[in-house]
Amino acid sequence: RQYAPETQSIHDEVLLGYLEQTHVSGELFAFYDTNGNLREENGNFLQTPLRGLLAIVAVICAVVTAMYYQKDRDAGRFALLPERYSILSEFAYQAVSAVNMMLAIFISLWGTGLHQKIWQEVLLSVLYGIGCCLFGMLLRRILRNVLSAVLPGLLVVLLIGSPVFFDLAALRSVSFFLPPTYFIQGGYNYRYLLYLAVYDLLLGGLVLLWEQIRKIKFIKT
Repeated sequence: RQYAPETQSIHDEVLLGYLEQTHVSGELFAFYDTNGNLREENGNFLQTPLRGLLAIVAVICAVVTAMYYQKDRDAGRFALLPERYSILSEFAYQAVSAVNMMLAIFISLWGTGLHQKIWQEVLLSVLYGIGCCLFGMLLRRILRNVLSAVLPGLLVVLLIGSPVFFDLAALRSVSFFLPPTYFIQGGYNYRYLLYLAVYDLLLGGLVLLWEQIRKIKFIKT
């Protein structure tokens, strides 16, 4: 009656009868991927952000592993290891955690039906696992003993900056600095596999650059 004043004189029973006889065909929602392609399967609202949330867990796991490595390093457990092998040993330390984490993520995605092509998921898992390792290594060098203090803030940044629930244009430039973005987008866009490989190379380059600066005695690690 608000939108059609001419129905003011019609009884409620008549209007309700018209309402009950109206049938709406089709789906209420249409589902699209990040590239705007229509997805045939509707999925589940509760499962849809799972890929992004698992990607964030992998990053947090890498940061926690970096904290354990720093603790073991301070305790002198790597004292007998030659200095030239320090980066490789740290990467191997991180890789043990990353392999288990990415395997759990792979199984979770497969079990919930959110997986893509098998080769795509395997390649994405390998590249993302490497990226998480290098991300944890870089943060350890930058933050050192305050790494645990910034962990809650990092979690908030990952949740807001990564396209887990929303892909905000205003935060898109920030999201490219965060590893979960590439894992989320890489599941739907092949180009992000290449972007993730480049991202890994950049992280590795920053870690090596930090080590070169440290050798000049400017930075203590």
